Amino acid sequence: ARYSAVARVASAALHLGLRKDASRRRRLRDVAIVLFVGLGPCALWIVRNLILTGGAAHRDAALHPVSLAQLDEGLLTIAGWLLPGAWLPGLRRIVAIALCLAAAGAVLLLRRRRAAAGRVGAPRRDASAPLLLLLERFVVVYGAFLLASISFADANTPLDDRILSPVLVACLVLASAALARWRLLSPGRTALTAVVAAAVLLF
Repeated sequence: ARYSAVARVASAALHLGLRKDASRRRRLRDVAIVLFVGLGPCALWIVRNLILTGGAAHRDAALHPVSLAQLDEGLLTIAGWLLPGAWLPGLRRIVAIALCLAAAGAVLLLRRRRAAAGRVGAPRRDASAPLLLLLERFVVVYGAFLLASISFADANTPLDDRILSPVLVACLVLASAALARWRLLSPGRTALTAVVAAAVLLF
């Protein structure tokens, strides 16, 4: 909970700070409100713990970069989301890397196609766009926070299903939205749609 909580607050603050439809003053105010509401109780709890323990820290900050073994564990975890069961570790690593590259490519392609559709007169308003953008930023922020936490605070944090479960949930929502958008932007491809639907059902 502590990992996903900090990442959620940071993602929300980043999302509000990068808005283009609000003035700088309003963006700064919104960011301040999110940080105060999201981290204020946590800060009070930390102060309470420091008072009770006499200021003793539970973890000493030190530099211990993420190891290749930990990164490999993360890749195997991601691959396990699509390849359940006993698969060759080498194959799972390749699938994990391919999955990350395919996801990034799909996001870029969908954005380009949506922009092209908007230029030819399609509706430009998309009520789900801010939420999807927030989820994309959350995945990046959560990953960066995990790497920073491992490198400076807790070197023994495993990149397993439990730790990466918030990423899985966000990716499932993003994948569902991407499939829906692709279907709307690619009318008439019945055969390809059937193949994609079969793959989703198999998953």
